[in-house]
Amino acid sequence: MEPLINTLVQLGALSPSDLRSERCRRAIIGVFRDLRGVAASLHNRRTYGMLFDLLHPQHLPLLSKIADVWHDQPDVIISVLRFLQEFCHNKANRVNFDQSSPNGILLFRATSDVLCAFGRRLLASPRPAGESEMYKARYKGMALGLNVLNSALGGNYVCFGVFALYNDPALDNALDVALQLALSIPLEDVLAYTKLSKAYFGFIE
Repeated sequence: MEPLINTLVQLGALSPSDLRSERCRRAIIGVFRDLRGVAASLHNRRTYGMLFDLLHPQHLPLLSKIADVWHDQPDVIISVLRFLQEFCHNKANRVNFDQSSPNGILLFRATSDVLCAFGRRLLASPRPAGESEMYKARYKGMALGLNVLNSALGGNYVCFGVFALYNDPALDNALDVALQLALSIPLEDVLAYTKLSKAYFGFIE
């Protein structure tokens, strides 16, 4: 894991303008593909907790920074969202923190930050001119973003009432951005793309 963590440290030290470079593009795609593979191999609470402790709190904020800077580059943002979807997925009840631990809330807050950074920038950007580019440039990232939120909402590792109790806007912000993303997609496009429709109707449900 040391080479991956070293790469995250180097990326995290860069300014947003420096992060948007071809050298960083390759590094971001590579490190999050590798981290996705690591996360996919974890099937119990102990090993998942080790990865969480490696990434939080120093490296998880990097994800929202990348989502903001690289929102318009599908190859980069998709590698980040695929990792986050796997990281949030509570398969085999692996995301199971101690009852007094705030880690579930912190994980959801980091997820909300990424989704909001990506979603708001995507909503503010113009739609691609050609329909042939629409799925790759826009809908694929939207579908992954909705799937990330679906995994986080259905993971049973967050008591969502805590956000209202402490006036934390993370839940409201994530739901608001996800709903705006869903409403921005014409229904005929939802029905035309299978992966998009699964993510769309999964979120609505």
